Amino acid sequence: MKLKSISCLIAIPFSLFLWSQETSALSCGETIKQTTTLKSDLNCSGHGIVIDGEGITLDLGGHTIKGPGRGGWVWPERALSSVGIRVTGKKNVTIHNGRITNFATAVLVEDTQGVTVQGVTSISNHYGIYLFRGSRSVLSGVNVSNNIYGLHLQDTRENQVTRSLIFKSHHGSPGGYGINLYSSNRNTISESRIESNQSQGIWLIDSRDNSIYRNNFIRNSTSAVDETGANLWYHPERREGNYWSDHKGPGSYTIGGFAGAKDLYPASKEIPLGKINPDPRKTEGN
Repeated sequence: MKLKSISCLIAIPFSLFLWSQETSALSCGETIKQTTTLKSDLNCSGHGIVIDGEGITLDLGGHTIKGPGRGGWVWPERALSSVGIRVTGKKNVTIHNGRITNFATAVLVEDTQGVTVQGVTSISNHYGIYLFRGSRSVLSGVNVSNNIYGLHLQDTRENQVTRSLIFKSHHGSPGGYGINLYSSNRNTISESRIESNQSQGIWLIDSRDNSIYRNNFIRNSTSAVDETGANLWYHPERREGNYWSDHKGPGSYTIGGFAGAKDLYPASKEIPLGKINPDPRKTEGN
């Protein structure tokens, strides 16, 4: 009986502790160390949320984190004047289900392994999503729209971008790209729609052994530029390349840039990718 009484006394306050963590409201500039769900929109005058825990999830709960503005022009370095969500040096973090707008960098993932960003819309930021160093992150179902620069991967490797929409990045030079791989190797870009970006749909600089296949490149000023070579623009076993709206066909598609790379198996029509939801082309700000 005594043991039973003691266990009850221990269990009750512990359960109350968990309840208080799950229901407490987040505020701008806060650091989280355990799995957390955002309960309301945030309107931040500086930074948004910092994640400082491993193996945890930040569920945005369908809410919006809004920042103070895009700040000054920065490229290719990180834009740090305001960051919507920042993860540094942590493993196996998940960020999903929400909208981030009006920051210098919407999502910054640096010196990490195994971070998943899923179902996040990044709209009207300087950088949509920035991966810096680290490896093996997954961007799935992200919707990056109306940013100065879309997805930027720098000094990073073995990441995946899939089932995403990269739309309407709009800086003139350098960049305005949908996706930039900068000194980044062995990444895979697939099953995504890269559309109406002012400069390049995708731009590879000092980047090797990357695989880009089963994507739709539509009405970009320049569909793709490869400055390095040693990248695959098709799946060799499946013989599947990408759809290029500016391809005059038949035959292979020549990638822009110094490398002289080719997609040997370009698709003759748009590749069916299924629905990516929410679609930022229909959201406010475009």
